[in-house]
Amino acid sequence: MQERDFLLRQLQVFAQALAEAISMRLQGKILEANYMLDDLIRTDKEAKEIVDMPLDKFIAHVDLIQSFDVAKWALVAEALYEKALIFEVNAQFEIARSYEIKAMHLVLEVLLSDPETYRQSTVDLLRQMRAHIESNELPASTVRLLAEFAAGPN
Repeated sequence: MQERDFLLRQLQVFAQALAEAISMRLQGKILEANYMLDDLIRTDKEAKEIVDMPLDKFIAHVDLIQSFDVAKWALVAEALYEKALIFEVNAQFEIARSYEIKAMHLVLEVLLSDPETYRQSTVDLLRQMRAHIESNELPASTVRLLAEFAAGPN
């Protein structure tokens, strides 16, 4: 019970910090938002380990995660998407695209791992990314997840 309470508090802190980083980005405080996102990602050992992996290694790692905590990974996906937006503002379009695809792959894994806990914000995030990314830009594994999601009851 104590471990569950600790994990819930940790997720709440993560979500609050993510919301603050989003607010900073929207206020034009790009550097501060980026630092906050980096600090936020570093608070989770597993997230820190995989976030900066090259896209192919990231996807392979995510595809092999055994115990998939959907709440945690949904927040990490949102943080990755925010990092993508910051890279776009800084005209680092290639890096931004990589982070956006990572976020999309992670969001799809979240939505497919636990369909009972769909969060509208996670589905909305997927829609936003789909509006920016063409299917031909996606790795085959992500395309398969997207097709599986599209075929589901969503």
